[in-house]
Amino acid sequence: MPPNPEKKKKGSPLLLSLPTHLRKKIYKYIFDSTTILSGSASNRSRVSSTSRTPNPPALLTVNHQTDTDAKNLWIPRIEFAFVEEKALFNNLDAGVPDDALAKIRYITVWPLRINEDVED
Repeated sequence: MPPNPEKKKKGSPLLLSLPTHLRKKIYKYIFDSTTILSGSASNRSRVSSTSRTPNPPALLTVNHQTDTDAKNLWIPRIEFAFVEEKALFNNLDAGVPDDALAKIRYITVWPLRINEDVED
């Protein structure tokens, strides 16, 4: 007799069955290896992400539990890379809350052009 699909028990996903402290270690591992690239250059896309996962901040949208576990973990761990200074200022000045800005720890701007006309 084939199994009855109505009697099939629904289990929680494997990740959510782990204890909270282990889930947080996994989230930190994912976010520590993430760079979000913003800006434009001739050989680069407008915005992209380099990570072991396609879009790490999307992890926050999976369900309420992942959002609760990881919402304070990602900003201080992700590197924000900007192709040009203008992209840096446009993105950080685009209504990002001050409390979120205060948590950012890794920013890269390249190529960084320093004004050589500045006098000492």
